[in-house]
Amino acid sequence: MSHDVTAGTSSTSSTTICVSGSLPEDRRADFNSHLPQCPSCVAYMKTCRVSIELGRAVLTRSEAPVPEVPEELVRAILATRKKA
Repeated sequence: MSHDVTAGTSSTSSTTICVSGSLPEDRRADFNSHLPQCPSCVAYMKTCRVSIELGRAVLTRSEAPVPEVPEELVRAILATRKKA
């Protein structure tokens, strides 16, 4: 992203802060009025939200056992790495 949405903050930082919910109300209003005009910011916000959700999911402990990786899959991956 190459534009500044809120004064004194890069648009990438503003988006990340907005997604986290810590963007001040006055800046959030400016940012939200910008979104309908900027598909790249909308896409970046979606990416941030998904990243946050995935990070939380990974950090959530599960008591379920980790399934074993099929030996055939391991061999296929190793064979592919040798070719590269």
